[in-house]
Amino acid sequence: MDKKTNTFGELVRLTLLTFACTILAMSAAGWFFGGTEGETSEIFTFGSDGLAFRVIFQVLMFAIVNSSISLSIAKIMGEAILLWHMLVTMLSCLIASCVMVVVFGWLSFDSWAGWIMFIGTFVAVFVLASTAIVIKVKWDDKRYNALLLDYKNNKEIDND
Repeated sequence: MDKKTNTFGELVRLTLLTFACTILAMSAAGWFFGGTEGETSEIFTFGSDGLAFRVIFQVLMFAIVNSSISLSIAKIMGEAILLWHMLVTMLSCLIASCVMVVVFGWLSFDSWAGWIMFIGTFVAVFVLASTAIVIKVKWDDKRYNALLLDYKNNKEIDND
C-alpha cells in the first residue's frame, strides 16, 4: 500500500508540475503570439486575452498522460543513464503530445508556424520541468547529506 501511495503521490506531483509549467508557457506564448495565432490555433481562441476553460482542461489531460508516460519509463528503465532516460522520456512525451494536439484539434496540419511554436514550447516546458526536478533532487541531496553528517557526528560522540 505504501508503494502505491508513493507512486500516486509522484504522479500527482509530476502532473501538477507539468500542468503549471505548460500553462505558464502557453500563457507566455499566447501573450506574445495569441493575437496572430488566434485564427489558426484552437488553443488561442481568445487571442492574447487568455485560455479557454476547455483548453485548460485539455492541458490537464495532457499533463496526466505525459506524467504517466514519464513515470512508467522511469519504472521500466530503473537506473539507466540519466541523459538516455530523459531523451527517451522526451521523445515518448513528444509523440503522445503530437497525437493529443491532433485529437484536440489544437493545430491544423498545414500550420507550420503553429507546429514549430508547439514543439518549441514543448521542449521549453520539458527543460523547465526537468530543471526544477534536478534542482529539487540536488537540494534534497544536500539536506540529507547534512542530516547524515549530523547523525554520524552524534553517533561518534555517543561511542566516546
